[in-house]
Amino acid sequence: GPGGPGPGPSGPGGYGSGPSGPGAHDGSGGPPPAAGGPMLNVAGCSNPTVCAIIKGVFAPAGQNHGKPVFKKQGGDPNVSVLIYFWDERDGPNFSGWWFGPKVGGDQVWAYHGDRAAQSPPLAGWKVPWDGPEDPVLRLAQTGGPGGAPPPPPQQPGAPPMGGGPLGMRGHQGGPGAPPGP
Repeated sequence: GPGGPGPGPSGPGGYGSGPSGPGAHDGSGGPPPAAGGPMLNVAGCSNPTVCAIIKGVFAPAGQNHGKPVFKKQGGDPNVSVLIYFWDERDGPNFSGWWFGPKVGGDQVWAYHGDRAAQSPPLAGWKVPWDGPEDPVLRLAQTGGPGGAPPPPPQQPGAPPMGGGPLGMRGHQGGPGAPPGP
């Protein structure tokens, strides 16, 4: 018979079989976590005098007795506010977590007796240190691991699947269909 029509439909594999453009599924690129771990935010407490001193944002500032020390950021430059752990070297009544102007100092604003905690407890603090528990005094972690996750990175306009320069193969007509009878 006479030869078949010209090249047949394009072969398989056309129309968007290529991988998507670069960076479409790259999960990296978010902001790095805060250096040194999470920050602590002290929102307030029942005692207005103490509250004015200790409320604010605390960042990691070294260690004492094997556990982290946090130091208040900003505020009065003449008044340091620290959250630190003290072990049982002065007796069990003095072991626990403290708010005070210096590690191991005589002046303290609040106390928590949880010696097992690896970081300052978030609730259950006593104000003053030998008084009743203050239900209003709360710590909250902000930023860093364990805090709010960073916002997802904004992808530069990555082309949809197969829309990039890759994946245009196959439009030129693959190996044509065999000639007709």
